[in-house]
Amino acid sequence: MSDTLFPSDDNRDLYRRDDPWTSRAAAEQVKRDIKGIHLAFLAHYVYNGPFTDDQLALWAVDANLCERHEQARRIIRTLRDHRLVRPELVPGSATEVATAVNASGRSAILYNVTGHGARLVLDPASRKVTS
Repeated sequence: MSDTLFPSDDNRDLYRRDDPWTSRAAAEQVKRDIKGIHLAFLAHYVYNGPFTDDQLALWAVDANLCERHEQARRIIRTLRDHRLVRPELVPGSATEVATAVNASGRSAILYNVTGHGARLVLDPASRKVTS
C-alpha cells in the first residue's frame, strides 16, 4: 500500500473517500462513455433548462425515454457524477443556488448543463467524458 491518501490515476474522483484503495477496482470498471439516452437528457437541458430533478424525470417518462421515474433519476445522477450538469445560480449571485417548487410543494435545486455537457450535445463526435 502506498503512503499517499489516494491512488494516482484518472479514476480518482470515483473512489470512495473512506476507502479509496479497495474501491479502485470498481472505479476502474466504470464506463465513462456517454450513451444516447444521456445525450437526450443533456440536449433537453441545453435547449430548455434549467430543471429540478423531478421536472426532468417527469419529462423523460412523458417523452417515453424512461419507463419509470426512478430510472430517469439514475440517469440524472450519472450526469451529475460526470459533472455534466451543475446547480444553477441565482442571477447576479456567485454562490446562491436557484430553486423551484416541485409538484409536491417542496423546494428543489435547479440544475443546468455545464460547458462540457453542452459540447457533448453540440459536437456529438466527442462521446468520452473527461473529468
